[in-house]
Amino acid sequence: MASYFLGLDAGTSSCKAALVDACGNLIAEGTGAYRLPPHQSTTDQDPEALLAGIAQAGRDVLERAGISPADVAGLSLGAAMHSLLAVDARNQPLTGVMTWADNRAQLQADRLRGTAEGETLYRRTGCPIHPMYPLYKARWLRENHPEIVRRTARFVTLRDYALYRLCGVWVTDPSMASSTGWLNLHTLTWDAGSLAFSGIGTAQLPEIHPPDAVFPLRPSPLTKALGLLPGTPVAPGCSDGVNSNLGAGAVRPGQSVLMIGTSGALRLFSDQPRFHPAQGSWCYAVEAGRFLVGGAINNGGLALSVLRNLLTSFPGAPALSVEDLLRLAEQVPPGAEGLIALPFFNGERSPDWNAQVRGAFLGLTPAHRPAHLARAVLEGVAFRLRAVLEMLEETGLSLSEIRASGGFVRSRLWLSIVASALEHPLSLPASGETSSRGAAFWAMRAAGALSNFESLPERITIVETVPPQPAAQEAYRRLYPLAQSGYRALLPLYDALADLNSSPLER
Repeated sequence: MASYFLGLDAGTSSCKAALVDACGNLIAEGTGAYRLPPHQSTTDQDPEALLAGIAQAGRDVLERAGISPADVAGLSLGAAMHSLLAVDARNQPLTGVMTWADNRAQLQADRLRGTAEGETLYRRTGCPIHPMYPLYKARWLRENHPEIVRRTARFVTLRDYALYRLCGVWVTDPSMASSTGWLNLHTLTWDAGSLAFSGIGTAQLPEIHPPDAVFPLRPSPLTKALGLLPGTPVAPGCSDGVNSNLGAGAVRPGQSVLMIGTSGALRLFSDQPRFHPAQGSWCYAVEAGRFLVGGAINNGGLALSVLRNLLTSFPGAPALSVEDLLRLAEQVPPGAEGLIALPFFNGERSPDWNAQVRGAFLGLTPAHRPAHLARAVLEGVAFRLRAVLEMLEETGLSLSEIRASGGFVRSRLWLSIVASALEHPLSLPASGETSSRGAAFWAMRAAGALSNFESLPERITIVETVPPQPAAQEAYRRLYPLAQSGYRALLPLYDALADLNSSPLER
């Protein structure tokens, strides 16, 4: 009898997979790489390459577990939020996958910034005004590539497209629908006002189904590549953010998850929609009576990758990995000896939602070395998450526990830096890749193997708690206000710099 459940998490850089048994115990994990050209790493991605990575992740975890495809009782596919893909009447992609990191719709978003219409739109959809949302990307396409829009039969996310390829149906769930800016939080239906702004209709969007609805895998090359049998039940599940909280067991009031992967986020569940007075936070629907409230930053592990590329781009420069940068940062005391990084290399989301902001180092002297730059970047990312924490508290939420997830949990140094900057201990689940495990929980619920999520905190083992370090905590109490002041002081320059660097395509 089939007794295992597969969860897939199609992230920005790769796809992760988790296999759990009927009790939710983690059996194996796998991964699938995206074979993308360098320029497609974060913004405009080939959907076929992403599907190949998803299939690879599924095969990898099944091989690691050593089980037969017949033993898989169900699967669910989560994915990064805010992607957009235009598809024609033959269900063929007309564009690449425009990811959360694509800010080409800045001008379209700016039309609503500071307006009464923009405020009411935020209160209906939970989405602050920012070009990453498909709401604005679709408008950008209409204004810049009308020939593509004329041929477009559907506007979908990567996850929606993958579900179509797997099951032959155009469906989505409330959380992925929320991540587009087109869902009304109060009715859990498509919002007429935001659709009108984009110039599209409900017929061009997938049907909204509960996360634990079931659709069978159809016979196809993708199903075969995934290594599963046709007819295997598939639950849509939710976005990577929702799944990360589920996979970490953070489902009770006050339990939150802090994630740093390519980007970063801090989020928790609420039984009702919550909004920030200055549109600092977002709020996405999960299902009736459950919403995900939080804030996300653009530059998590991406900031270290940018620094690595910078340091290794010179002729004759030694090769450096991200792990090398982490080891270098260990050589420098808290505060990087007076060096502050503003790690806005790819714009920023929460809490200021400024896509025009640019990266900077403040206080750089001849005494600073690459190790200082690395330490400052780690601390700069932690300071951005501190700003998100303060913003969430302004919505009336109180965080009693922070559970850590994402690639940064493999770095003891970075965990300690974040705990010290937030002045809050970080609890570590047994597996740091919580989004793929959370996806597997939706497959379990769809099959009736998991009646509710309230038991998840007991099912997830916390293996360690990383406390703040007193010396670092004291240093960051002095440096964090300086980093915030530096950001605000540079605000007049960001728009001008972005304008100098923009291309005709972006405008």
